Amino acid sequence: MMAPRTPRGRPTRGRTVLRRVHLWVGLLAGLHLTVLSVTGAALVYRSELQRALHPHLFTASAPGPRADPAVVLEAVAGAFPGGRVSGVDVPTRSRDTYLAYVLQDGSFRTVLVDPVTARPLGELPERSLVRLLQDLHFELLAGRTGRRVNGVGALLVLVLAATGVGLWRARVRSGEGNGGEDPRRLRRRRPRRWTLRGLHGAVGMGSLLFLGMWALTGVYLAFPSQLRAVVGLVSPTAPPPTPQVESGSGGRGPGENGAAGVGPALATLLQTARAVAPGQHVARVILPVDEESPLLVQFSPAFRRTGSDPRLTSVYLDPHAGGVVEVQGPSPASPGHALTSWVRPLHAGDLGSPFLKVIWFLAALAPPLLFATGFRIWWVRVVGRGPSPRGLTEASSPGGRGRAASPPWPG
Repeated sequence: MMAPRTPRGRPTRGRTVLRRVHLWVGLLAGLHLTVLSVTGAALVYRSELQRALHPHLFTASAPGPRADPAVVLEAVAGAFPGGRVSGVDVPTRSRDTYLAYVLQDGSFRTVLVDPVTARPLGELPERSLVRLLQDLHFELLAGRTGRRVNGVGALLVLVLAATGVGLWRARVRSGEGNGGEDPRRLRRRRPRRWTLRGLHGAVGMGSLLFLGMWALTGVYLAFPSQLRAVVGLVSPTAPPPTPQVESGSGGRGPGENGAAGVGPALATLLQTARAVAPGQHVARVILPVDEESPLLVQFSPAFRRTGSDPRLTSVYLDPHAGGVVEVQGPSPASPGHALTSWVRPLHAGDLGSPFLKVIWFLAALAPPLLFATGFRIWWVRVVGRGPSPRGLTEASSPGGRGRAASPPWPG
């Protein structure tokens, strides 16, 4: 059914409003969204970038069996005697070395450790290309203010997506550009000619799901507490509570000297945890933060491809008595918790598949292409040529003699 049109062939008032909103939101937010898209596309391969920039931190010194996480934690604690070791992530398919975290002199240090010799290889530098890309993408180099601006930008992406879909539906229904003929019959008679507007629409509709996903997850990352409250109205978002243990008698707290502060031998505690999750791989070890906190060992059913997979089995142990306190399976506590747990992996494309990385990278380049084609359409129709070709044709035709040319409808 044809969309209603005015007697002079112009779009209806509703479609005009959609065009105006889509045009000006795109022009005002286009550069901002282009920066986010380009930096986001680069960060899809942040592990590869880090390995290329700092190969000595991501390469094992020699082939051999992997060192036990307990040995790694002891080595890191010895290398930073004045700091507190928070924990360690085991190697993944995208990172060959251990990743340890140390709090020292009020700063949080990220230490890479040789997976065979357990020797600390060095720290990730505070200033690097990857860190610059991260700060620019998530905070626009402006801290919390930049994060909020990004949140507003994510909301504008939703506006662009909604108005774009409305315009696309109206264009398809009206057969605009095809002489008012049904475009489905027209395609059977002649091949489609790709115009700039056609390319703009095809890229927009082809990347619509990605744009919507990035917009929603971007709003969440900019305003996490507010979005958790909204999701919490439907389903709780809080993870299962962390169990507590009784304070050890006479034992040194883990905050004094990192891994060496755990009561029983750390290797023994890890063996106890492995007995609870047989056949699984240690993915992460998090040390207690005080006398009443448990030791946490997380397992994955297979060798992890990435470090952000939320599907982990958590085993909590008493660092003083050495027993198992609680086991929490990989199943989320609620649908709301599952939803919020997948926000970061989905936003970053950290899903463990090289093929999906390519898809995420290519989709992230859609907004710059949409901005470039949309700006060009606006420039040609409004700035470069003045009145639209359709209006000029009407003014020069016999039936349109003496009639004013149609105004240039942007978009």
